[in-house]
Amino acid sequence: MIRVSPRAIVDEPVFTETLYHYVNRQHQQQVEALAQLLKQAKAEGCAERISSHVLSANAYSTSQQPAVLCSALRNTAH
Repeated sequence: MIRVSPRAIVDEPVFTETLYHYVNRQHQQQVEALAQLLKQAKAEGCAERISSHVLSANAYSTSQQPAVLCSALRNTAH
């Protein structure tokens, strides 16, 4: 049995699973805009930048928000 710290970073994922976003019916008119925003964020590599930031040593010492790391997310927070 391999003992791994809860905070260990491994090269390969332990498991993968497809996740789906749920949008409440009262917000269904925003689904197309959300889909476009997610496509733009993916094209810009936002997830990778946000993940790198969170996993970095500086993540806990700065207050940089994800929107700063991804232009697709700017001006969308409410």
